[in-house]
Amino acid sequence: MIYYVKQSSVIPKDDLDKKWREVLFCEALKAVLITSNFDHYSKSFREPLGNSIDISFIKTIGYLKNNSASRVVDAWFFSIKLFFVLLDLLKSGDVVVSAYPTPESTLICKICCKIKGAVFVVDCRDTWPRAFNAKRKVIKFFFTI
Repeated sequence: MIYYVKQSSVIPKDDLDKKWREVLFCEALKAVLITSNFDHYSKSFREPLGNSIDISFIKTIGYLKNNSASRVVDAWFFSIKLFFVLLDLLKSGDVVVSAYPTPESTLICKICCKIKGAVFVVDCRDTWPRAFNAKRKVIKFFFTI
């Protein structure tokens, strides 16, 4: 099974995320999208829409402003709940793809994959990784867990 973890995902019916939807969520792969029930773009909560793919919503607290403490708390809520969701779902040989990842959710995915014997892939399409210096001991440890 393939699990695609993206905290602020556009629902796959939307055209904005067509590229990964067409590649990853084809029926042959039977992929599951794990995302927040909070829509980062509209700043509102959403419900399952009966999509053609399997979507697992993780309930979070949401936030009103992108630059706020509540956004950080929302990311931590998502990551903590993600830990338990992945521990429940994952089996040896499964694949977890962490897309546009926050550092918290990336760490959680890595730990769960290590525990369950699943394959872990990070899909970094954002510029935040450039902020890290890979030579630092903490960062080296983070990516070698």
